[in-house]
Amino acid sequence: MRRIIIIHYKIDRLLPHRGLARMYVCLCNAFTDRQVRAVCPAAGSSAAAVYCALGVRPKCGKCVPTVREILDEVANSDVPAAVPA
Repeated sequence: MRRIIIIHYKIDRLLPHRGLARMYVCLCNAFTDRQVRAVCPAAGSSAAAVYCALGVRPKCGKCVPTVREILDEVANSDVPAAVPA
């Protein structure tokens, strides 16, 4: 019998990402928080625009809330949105 352990991290614990490791936001499409931050200025406040800018579509949809949190965090911060990938 296998046990599956699911760990949920609050996004505010991992931000801001100054020198920290990348965090995969979407495993289906394999994109990271840094990639989301890099397209935030072009995407505005739309999660759909982030997916479009990355050239992907949501598959299972579990990453959408995290994408929205990153968009909100970038919009409310004084730190530039683009982070080197």
